[in-house]
Amino acid sequence: MSKNSSQKVVLTKDILSDNHHWLDRDYKKGEELFVYNGATHKCISVNGIACTERIGEEPFFEIPKAALKYIES
Repeated sequence: MSKNSSQKVVLTKDILSDNHHWLDRDYKKGEELFVYNGATHKCISVNGIACTERIGEEPFFEIPKAALKYIES
């Protein structure tokens, strides 16, 4: 596993790009993402978590904390 991606998370609700202007697409409930641990240059708010779609790959993007559940490995 890359040092820049760690835990797997799952979306607990839909996150729509219409409501989150920084997202390139909609993310649907049940999709799995990875927490991003690399440098975010303070562009992630206190209400969000930096995530990626694939381990070790960028770009990262912010997903609201309230929409994520950590998956145990």
